[in-house]
Amino acid sequence: MVRLVRAIPIQDSSRSNLLVLLDHPDPEVLILNYTEESEPGTGKLNLKHQIPLDERGSRPSELCTDAIVHPSGMFAVVSCYAGRLKVITIEDGEVYNLQLSEINLLSFAFLPLIHEDNYSLAILYIDHKEHVQLVARNLRISTDSGADLDSELSSLLLPTSISLKSLPIPYESLPQLIPIPANDFEMDDDIDSFLGGILVVGGSKILLYELASQDAQEKHKGKRKRDTQKRRSDVNLNKNKRDIKKREPSAAVDWPWSRVSAWTALDNSYEKIFIGDSFGRLAMLSLTNLRDLGMILFPLGETSPATTLSYLSNQVAFVGSHLGDSQITDDKGKGPSLIEPDIAKGCVVATKGSYVEVFQTLVKNIAPISDAVLADLDESGQAHIVTCSGGGNTGSVNIVRIGADFEELGVNASEHSHFFTTTILHSHVFQINSANEVQCVDDLHGFVLDHQTLYIGNMMLKRDNVYGDSSLVIQVTPTAVHLFKYNDVFQRWELEHKEEVGSNQGKYVAASGNASQVMVAQAGGWILSYAVRILGNQKHELVVKANKMDHSQGGSPQDSPSPDGTHPWYNTEISAINCPILDPTKSFGTFVAAAFWHTNQVKVYSLNPSGVGFLCQTPSLPSPVRSVLLNYMTTDSYRIKDPSSHLCLFAGLADGSVVTFEMVFNEESEAPEFKGMNITSLGQLPVVLSAYETDGKRVVVAAGNSLILATASGITIGRVKKLDKMHIRSVSLGLDNPRHIVYAPTCKLFGVSCVRTEPIRVGQDETVTSSFKLLDDSSFAVLAQVDLQKDEQIMSLTVLNVTVNEKLQPLFCVGTTFIRMDEMEPTSGRILLFEPNQVSPTMLQLRRVASNDVPGCVYSLAVVDGMLAAAINSCVSLYRMTSGVASVWVSIPDYALELVAEWNHNYLVNTVSSYNDHLVIADQFSSVSLLKLDAHRKLSTVARDYSPLCPVSVEAFDTAGIIGADQSLNMFTFSLGNAGNRAILKRDGFFHVGDLVTKFIRGSLASADGPSDRGLETTHIFCTFSGKIGVVVAVHPENEILFKTLNLLETRLGLQKSDAVGGISYARHRAPRSSRGRSDADEAAYGIIDGDLLEQMLTYMDTAPELVEDIYGSDEFLYPLTELKKDLELLQTMHCS
Repeated sequence: MVRLVRAIPIQDSSRSNLLVLLDHPDPEVLILNYTEESEPGTGKLNLKHQIPLDERGSRPSELCTDAIVHPSGMFAVVSCYAGRLKVITIEDGEVYNLQLSEINLLSFAFLPLIHEDNYSLAILYIDHKEHVQLVARNLRISTDSGADLDSELSSLLLPTSISLKSLPIPYESLPQLIPIPANDFEMDDDIDSFLGGILVVGGSKILLYELASQDAQEKHKGKRKRDTQKRRSDVNLNKNKRDIKKREPSAAVDWPWSRVSAWTALDNSYEKIFIGDSFGRLAMLSLTNLRDLGMILFPLGETSPATTLSYLSNQVAFVGSHLGDSQITDDKGKGPSLIEPDIAKGCVVATKGSYVEVFQTLVKNIAPISDAVLADLDESGQAHIVTCSGGGNTGSVNIVRIGADFEELGVNASEHSHFFTTTILHSHVFQINSANEVQCVDDLHGFVLDHQTLYIGNMMLKRDNVYGDSSLVIQVTPTAVHLFKYNDVFQRWELEHKEEVGSNQGKYVAASGNASQVMVAQAGGWILSYAVRILGNQKHELVVKANKMDHSQGGSPQDSPSPDGTHPWYNTEISAINCPILDPTKSFGTFVAAAFWHTNQVKVYSLNPSGVGFLCQTPSLPSPVRSVLLNYMTTDSYRIKDPSSHLCLFAGLADGSVVTFEMVFNEESEAPEFKGMNITSLGQLPVVLSAYETDGKRVVVAAGNSLILATASGITIGRVKKLDKMHIRSVSLGLDNPRHIVYAPTCKLFGVSCVRTEPIRVGQDETVTSSFKLLDDSSFAVLAQVDLQKDEQIMSLTVLNVTVNEKLQPLFCVGTTFIRMDEMEPTSGRILLFEPNQVSPTMLQLRRVASNDVPGCVYSLAVVDGMLAAAINSCVSLYRMTSGVASVWVSIPDYALELVAEWNHNYLVNTVSSYNDHLVIADQFSSVSLLKLDAHRKLSTVARDYSPLCPVSVEAFDTAGIIGADQSLNMFTFSLGNAGNRAILKRDGFFHVGDLVTKFIRGSLASADGPSDRGLETTHIFCTFSGKIGVVVAVHPENEILFKTLNLLETRLGLQKSDAVGGISYARHRAPRSSRGRSDADEAAYGIIDGDLLEQMLTYMDTAPELVEDIYGSDEFLYPLTELKKDLELLQTMHCS
């Protein structure tokens, strides 16, 4: 995992190299450089050095894992182990180990010395008396003797003790050192000029300690020499050695906000510095004219909590955040003038409003995910995953789903006043009255509603060779084409003209229209073209041209003998039609595409005054065409002869597939033709296609671009915004950070527990409160809320369904603990039950129906066989819910929790998961256990594992399988087995994920994972602390040959040379790790296969067939390669990344 990235300056160049520090348990430093060729887009990062830093037996640094690069770019210093520093030379990658007597290191920085050949480190640390000290040590580096750190303190920065009033609770605030150079601070012959110094940030004050002058250094050296002579003559002086003297800083300013999380200088002079805190407050520290004004702090505004800050240019900065979205901000504005600031105390400017504008969000971040739940929000059969994410000021609930970004809209323009729906038998018209009201107005207009509508749309009129808007609407039914005009007096559409199907002619079977034309397909293979002509007295009529289509000849739209005498209609019957406007600057179309039932072909014709002319046709497609769409996929060229334009044909088939072609101009034949056939399966039902434009790109949307989506639960009006496979919708809760979430589908409510930490100044006591909220599953508005006691915090949630009056009633179960600073472990908590109570159509309340005091923290809750299982400290308690009516005059039931069983055989139970009548128990300091609820309502042990696994999350596969993750970033699986006459839990899977898995959820995001006969099934979704979402796909036991093939394929792919930076072997990367570090006895991963690695085989099949032959050509593979490709493609459709 990447810990940090630092820039390595290159002399006489504006470009920098990069130093990347990888975190424990395998710390490494990567030196990267950037190269590019003459062609654009060829730039890449190259690995110059890979330097391992791990040491066996050394203690990782608890407070400071950091790396700094010297301004010369010649070397870097890294801290990753307590009492040790590592000097790395950039050119050759050599590492020199330095012993550091300051064990509890907080921060370190290079002193900003004028002489480039002198190196010295400023060191901030906590001594054995828990005093914060700032000292400096000279650093000597040579190619012959390596690197060495002076044992004596340097006099360049006089050592000082820093008061805890300025740096309170340094273990938590983690102060940082910033070197301030002297270059641009009025360096002249004046003896009062600034010499450079060290800035200490992170406490309740920002302190500036200036480098010592030459006189001060000589004075300090003389005093130190005298002290050394005295110690030699009197041994007792060593015992009574004075502590480091406290020195006043050269300048100081109050820091009125929370812990400093990031900083960046605006230029090399460090006169202005951006500083961000853990709640997203951003300020600018000014050191301009330091001697006269002191340090001045300008509040700028609020961003995501900054993990890293980087100043770009022109007041633009990058804010990288672990707790919120990464942002590009524009920091502008002018603050108020200053009046006689106090140099010693500095000045904090009182500003109004915000000077920060976030004008771009680079990454949609849902980290850290603390909890998640699956929910089918729109009753479509496809589940959404809803996460609890964020921290600081960015608490949020995120709704994640597969598909396009569909933005629900109200009435966003006055012209969107009505919409039309149709079924096979009837049609309906609706009027949009407001953003929240839609009215059925079938009786108010003259539209034909007792037939299916094939097409309806507005029509433009051509006056003086110019097309303009009108109130005309054309409607096509199977028996007629109707023209309607809006009557302003009666405010309704009335029939103006009608063209009916003749008595001896076939019905209309399909229709397509644009702004000024309507093309109608008629049984028998006819295409009728309709337009509107203006008559006198403001009257209008439909003008029709008929053309006979025939699939059997080379596109000539003339009659021909039928190939099948028994079905004469089968020769020319049209299944779909499309008449698009390809050039958005025009109001008419010049092409028409028609699909035929007999051959499953699509033909494209040109429209001209004399009729239609054949252009080109597709080959026969594998299924009948039910929708066809012709559209340019570029927005800058609309000429088919232009090679940069891309005119594409999309055909939606009856079997759920979409076939695409590109229509190109063949210069030899001087005619268009179709090339590049591709087939994509979207399901098993006929596909309807619509053209759309999103983010400046032309796209084609399956199931409509539609401003209206019809689902089983209703009609939604909206628009398609983005087409990412994974769509995330965020609902901000601000300072309320969600920690747990449950879903009650019967009442369409989410229950969310939140922790609210008020922003405070460094050193002040935190104010932490906990609340339980009910959120609507559509709007995610907070409908009801309960605030807990001041020192009470929610630790767990679940939903318990009870039957009251033959009706299922969900109860939200809340497990809490009381946090008291004088307790070593929690001794009290509560289990609270809340019932949602609809007191009025617009008001929902939470009614507390039961409360039980418990002797500890309720770490986890689960429902097993209709009862409530609670993990309370080291015990698992089982409660039974009882309900009844207290009085015949009161209909509100009374509820009570009755303790029926306890199981106390652990150290600390942090997770309980249920499956039928079984419970899976995770012990934070031990391993996992499998329990069963017997017929007597008692908990009995089925099997236990006693290894020191330290799990953080677990979930059941079934009554005999367990999956979980531990604190060392590994994933594991257990299965129930036998050893002799007793049941045991056998660990049959162990795999290093490289991220902390915080939640496992049984289920899948997809509505259907594909054919089950291939032996693959999605069983779980997992979420990680860094915001990743993944799936667990099980290989059915009966398909053992597939599992062996995938296992062997993973091994072979892992042996291939990786392009990943670092070059670590795949086997070593995925080998399970422990908090004790690496050992020669570490085992390899087993039982769990890396699906992301397997899917690389699909890329190799397309781009590197020789490599595929090398990997899969062995006799060890008994599984056909064609079948493997099908399995990998299915696997690819089952994951959600």
